[in-house]
Amino acid sequence: MNASQPKKKRAGSSQETPAELVNQLLNVVRSQFYGDLPPKRFFQDRNLLLRNVILYPAHWLDERGVTLPNHRYKGIVLDVLQTIKRHGDTRGIQYLPGYLAHCVQTHFKHHGDEYYEEAKALRALTGDVIAALAKLPQRNEPNLVPTLAALRAHLTPKKRRRKAKPADDQPSLFGDVL
Repeated sequence: MNASQPKKKRAGSSQETPAELVNQLLNVVRSQFYGDLPPKRFFQDRNLLLRNVILYPAHWLDERGVTLPNHRYKGIVLDVLQTIKRHGDTRGIQYLPGYLAHCVQTHFKHHGDEYYEEAKALRALTGDVIAALAKLPQRNEPNLVPTLAALRAHLTPKKRRRKAKPADDQPSLFGDVL
């Protein structure tokens, strides 16, 4: 296969993989918010954008024990990014990953309950539909939210434990006995 030719998807697979979805969403962020900035800046911010913008909704949903279909997850992230682009003034922003992360987290503070209720309703319907779907040919669709949440957890740096410094003003335990 030539490197210039795009990779073909597996036969019968119309579902995007988590890696494809993440790359598509990163490309949207790059084109909408980093278009006039040097490419180096985007690549420096890439991991923070992944963890705090693209994968934050998966983390939020996974913490609450719910999941959404892949197309719905993608739709939510795209809606948030379009809202930021439409209503946000990013020209004066010094630290773009922090601004985008703040916007995504604020969006989930306001609309997270709606997404949670939607996911919960989907979970309740699943039990009713499973019997009907068992009769149909199986199509394995990977569960996207836990995969993306695990990726975010992997990208989150571990907190370092600081060693306690001994206090210099304390007397020695045995004093000047010796």
